[in-house]
Amino acid sequence: MKNVKQCAKWILVCLMAVLLTGVVSAAETARKGEISSFNNYGENGKYTSIGKYEVAYGSAITDVTQKLPSTLTATMTTGEEVEVPVTWVCVSDNLGGNSYIPKHEDASAVYTFEAQLGDGYKMAGNIPDDYVMPFATVSYTEGAQELNSQAPEIDTEMDQAMDAAAGMSVWTWIIWIIVIVIIVVVLWWLFAGSKNSKEK
Repeated sequence: MKNVKQCAKWILVCLMAVLLTGVVSAAETARKGEISSFNNYGENGKYTSIGKYEVAYGSAITDVTQKLPSTLTATMTTGEEVEVPVTWVCVSDNLGGNSYIPKHEDASAVYTFEAQLGDGYKMAGNIPDDYVMPFATVSYTEGAQELNSQAPEIDTEMDQAMDAAAGMSVWTWIIWIIVIVIIVVVLWWLFAGSKNSKEK
């Protein structure tokens, strides 16, 4: 009988964990949606680079994109401001090309990288047809030290973790804290109950 009760308790804990994880996922999904604008960008129909970056001649594309922001602050159609995850794609070298070349034959090339929205996000349907997605420019720095593309993986993973944490909203943190507290309380209650039963 005791074994049955123990199994039932563990099944209950697992079900609660799955349920609460689903709640968190649903909350995350609800946060995503349509973007009406990006903060301080495209005001009055004027589109300017969100930043000008310089890299060493010969830098790999991965080193270049790591210098660009991993999130952009956007206003959703609901009025909420969120940090939207983005990736970057080269669309021009200002010399007639549309791809990044680590060692371009013309070192005066100025690359334009356009933001690509993360999964679950899209621009609102009422955005003008001539709307320009946020972009950044990248050029070579003459005499700059070449970026080290062999940086330790642990640093890269830590940077990615920090970026992911920065992209989480306050509500996401609150939900996760509530989930953890509930799980801890349930586990304490179960094990405390088992201990009291044994003492009796």
